[in-house]
This record gives sequence, C-alpha cells and structure tokens, in this order.
Amino acid sequence: MRKINCLSKSLFVQAMLFQICAAAFAMPASANCDAPAGPGVNWAGCDKPGVDLRDADLNGMVFSRANLRGANLSGASLEHADFYAADIRDAVFDQAELTGSKFVAVTGEGASFRQARAHRASFSRARLQRAVFVETGLKQASFYDARLDAADFSRALLQQAGLERVRARRAIFAEATLDRAVLTGADLRKADFSRASLQRAKLDQARLQDARFSAARLDKASLREADIEGADFSNASLGDASWPDYRRCRAGSVGQCK
Repeated sequence: MRKINCLSKSLFVQAMLFQICAAAFAMPASANCDAPAGPGVNWAGCDKPGVDLRDADLNGMVFSRANLRGANLSGASLEHADFYAADIRDAVFDQAELTGSKFVAVTGEGASFRQARAHRASFSRARLQRAVFVETGLKQASFYDARLDAADFSRALLQQAGLERVRARRAIFAEATLDRAVLTGADLRKADFSRASLQRAKLDQARLQDARFSAARLDKASLREADIEGADFSNASLGDASWPDYRRCRAGSVGQCK
C-alpha cells in the first residue's frame, strides 16, 4: 500500500511539474522596452512617443498598449504586427507593409496610412477619426464597429472589406473600390462615395442620409432597409441593385432605381 501511495504522489508531482512547465512555455515573452526594435520584439506597454522606425524590419513585433503617438513607421515592414489598444494618434504608417497586422481597439485619431499595404489587417473597434487611408490596400481588412468619422479612404482598395457597424460620418471614399464590401448597419451619413465602385456591396440597414454616390457603381449592391433620405445617386449605376424597399432595380438603371 505504501508503494502505491508513493507512486501516486510521484505521478501527481510529475503531472503538476508538467503543467507548470507547459504554462511557462505558453506564456509570451516579457516586454523589453530597452530592446532595439526588430522582428518579434515585444514592446507591449512601452512608452515610445515620436519614435522613428522608418523603413525598419518589424515583422511580428508586439506594440500592444504601447504609446506610439506621433511615431514615424513609414515604409516599415510590419506584417502580422500587434498594435492591440496602442496609442497611435498622429502616427505615420505611409507606404508601410501591414498585411495581417492587428490594430484592434487602437486610439488612432489623425494617423496616416497613405499608400500602405494592409490587406487582411484588423482595425475592429479602432478609433480612427480623421485618419488617412488614401490609396491604401485594404482588401479583406476588418473595420467592425470602428470609428472612422471624417477619415479619408480616397482611391483605397477595400474589396471584400468588413465595415459592419462602422461610424464613418463625413468620411471620404471617393474613387475607392469597395466591391463585395460589407457595410451592414454602418453610419455613413454625409459620406462621399463619388465615383466609387460598390458592386455587390452590402449596405443593408445602413444610415446613408445625405451621402454622395454621384457617378458611383452600385451594380447588384444591396441597400435593403437602408435610410437614403437626401442621398445623391446622380449618374450612379444601379443595375440589379436591391433598393431599401426590397425592389430590384432594372438592369441599366442610372441615377434612380427603375
């Protein structure tokens, strides 16, 4: 009986040690704010306002909850980097490589992403009022529940992007490509979609009061239950689009749903 008890205790201790070791290996590396910036480096929670990281290789780097206000990361390679809840107000990411990066819940008013590549990046619940995304590649990017008031997406590539429930009042999407993008439930009052492409886009239940869609392409787009009061669809292509009252626009409809 004693041997059995000892064996049981030994197995129990071994099991506990195994769990402790496994947990230790599973824990992410601790932040090191003094470490030089580089691939995989952890700057979580670090205070780095105005830091200059132009053209640096920062793939997979962790910036979660860091203070990067006014930082310059233009031209940097930041694939799969993590900026969760970071302060990136007025930071510059122009022409940076941001594919697959996470900007979830960032505070980023006035940040600039001009001509950056951010395909499949996540900006969910981000605060990006007045941010600049001019000519930015954002295919399949997610902006779920983000705040984008007065942001500039002129000529941006937003094919299949997820913009559900965004608030983007007075935002500019002029000449942007939003084919198959999902804007269900979005607040887009007074937004500018002039000459934009929204073919097969979903704008169901969106708030589009006083929005501009002049000369836009909305072929096969869905606007079911959307509020379009005061919206401008002059010269817009509406062929086979689904109107707020569930009517299907005729092929070749321009300017109004017929």
